[in-house]
This record gives sequence, C-alpha cells and structure tokens, in this order.
Amino acid sequence: MWCLHRYTDPRVEPAVEAKLYEFGDVNKNSPVLLTTNFALTYYAVTGDMETSKIPYYLLVIEADGLAVLVALAGGKLTASGMKEKWMV
Repeated sequence: MWCLHRYTDPRVEPAVEAKLYEFGDVNKNSPVLLTTNFALTYYAVTGDMETSKIPYYLLVIEADGLAVLVALAGGKLTASGMKEKWMV
C-alpha cells in the first residue's frame, strides 16, 4: 500500500497512473467506477471494492494527482476532458 516517506516531495501530489484498471474476472456487465489519479482516493476505492468481491473496472482520470472534489473545483475533471481522452 502507498505511504508517504521522508523523500516524498510535498509539492507534488501522490498519484497513480491514469488508465483503465480491471479487478477480478470482469465482463461486459461489470460496473465501471471513475476516480482521479490521486493515490489516496485510488487506494480507498480499491480497498472498499476488494471486500465486495464484485469484478469491476476502475477508470482513473489524469488530474495532476488531485482528489476528486479538488479536481472538479479546479477544472481538471471535466466531461469534455474525459471525452477527449477516453472516447475513440
């Protein structure tokens, strides 16, 4: 699990790679969850879902490592930005 240590730059938000993750034996009926690439949010979502035993997709959106509400307020998490990045 992710944690801060003394060599972490406090000016840079802890982030995970922005991409589509698969958890469990996913299929076309599996739910798709959405979050930003803020590491603490990612680990909170995956930790909660792990206990559910439900196979799911997790779409992690690039938001400069900001939490969901902060990314929304700062304009980093927008419908047009998601469409631009993920719709083919």
